[in-house]
Amino acid sequence: MFVTATQASSILGVSSCTLRRWHRNSKITAFGSPGVMMSPIFAKQKEGLKWQQQFLLTKCPQYELISDIGSGINFKRRGLQTIQEQASRGMVAEVVDNQ
Repeated sequence: MFVTATQASSILGVSSCTLRRWHRNSKITAFGSPGVMMSPIFAKQKEGLKWQQQFLLTKCPQYELISDIGSGINFKRRGLQTIQEQASRGMVAEVVDNQ
């Protein structure tokens, strides 16, 4: 579920400063849309992401895991940049996406 920072503050009963501090300390992850809103993903949801990573490592143990959080393609994401860099060097034979 995606909510604005204002909605998250209200739901959690904390200030927007607290949300920013939690984000800085990796207690929550926030997705941003330029000039629109920030949508936090809480720590419990990180467990689901860890499960997906473990699943992929179980099914494809010979592969290197590179992960990013976000929607759509953002060429500034570190994981995508890593894949592009390795592919340009001929180091990538196959990419497995969990979506």
